[in-house]
This record gives sequence, structure tokens and C-alpha cells, in this order.
Amino acid sequence: YGTALRISVEDNDVEGQLRSLNNLGGVKCATGRPNESLDDYRRALELSASSGTRLLEPVLLNNIGVAYRKAGEPGRGLQYLTAALEKNTSLDDQEGIASNLTNLGAAHEALGETSLALDAYERALAIDEQIENLDGQAANLDHLAVLREAQRDYERAHQLFVRAFKINRGIGNNRRAAASQEGIRRLSKLLGLSDGFGDS
Repeated sequence: YGTALRISVEDNDVEGQLRSLNNLGGVKCATGRPNESLDDYRRALELSASSGTRLLEPVLLNNIGVAYRKAGEPGRGLQYLTAALEKNTSLDDQEGIASNLTNLGAAHEALGETSLALDAYERALAIDEQIENLDGQAANLDHLAVLREAQRDYERAHQLFVRAFKINRGIGNNRRAAASQEGIRRLSKLLGLSDGFGDS
């Protein structure tokens, strides 16, 4: 992505620069360097504004919010996630709205604001179901299950983990399916149920 950025700068390709900066930020955030990713995202956001294109603006705002949460500053990230949600709402980008809500849920969860987190995840899940985004559905079901388990609402948490497991297995997300399965096993034991996996 660094090479792509240099080429796009030389060619005065604003769209190429924005995408390269966003991709660079994504790599850094995914590899445990969220503070470094913020520099790339901010540069892209400034370029988007100065060029008048506003290209990728909702995506960049969302990614800045996520990076702040991963950097241990979820409260600071909320304003960017909220701004991203507002822009995607104005664009009627349902997939973007669902993604923003999921990330808002994660930020509220990190702040210990459970009711707000539950509301955001549930709203995201409803949209993901409407647009048939299975990956988003599974992620939000897992988030909701974890929070319901923390509230000791074990029956509802168990149901959510079961739904998440079925979707995760169906789309081939083995890592997340294993996490959902572990939740089912743990809660089945608490509730005195068979976990359905054929072992004890």
C-alpha cells in the first residue's frame, strides 16, 4: 500500500491516495498499531475534505472511531462513529449504518455502558437481517450473547450463541464458530442442557 500511495501522489490521483491511506491505516490497526493508523486515517480525512470529494468520508470516520477504541480511548472514538452513522444515514447506506452501529456497540461496551451497547448491537442486527448480511448477523449475535451472559441472562445468551454458531458455521468462519460453540458448551453446563455436540 505504501508503493500504491507513492504512485497515486505522483499521479495526483486523489482517490488512489485516499484508498491507499485507508488501507495503510487498516493494516496498522489490525496489527496492533492503532495509534499509527490514526495518522493515516486523519491524513485521508483531511485530503477528502480539502479536495472536495468527500470520498470514503463515512468509512474513514468509522475507522478512526474503531482505532480510538483499540487504542484504549473508546469515549474519544464515539464522536467519530456517531458522525459516520449520521453520514451513512443521510446516504441511506444500510450496510454502512449496520457497521457503524456494531462499532458504536463495541465502544459503549468498552465504556461499560451495557444498555447502550445492547441497543446498538440489536439495531445493527435488525438491519443486517434485513439486508441479509450473514457475517454482520453472526458478529452482532455473538456480541449480544456475551453481554447477556454477563447480565446472567443465561437462557437468552444460550439462544444467541446457538444462532451465531449456525451462521458462523454456515459461512465458514471457523474461528468465530469455535468461540460461539464454546459459549454454547459453557452455558449448556450452567443450564443443565445437552450442548448438542456429542461430547461431555
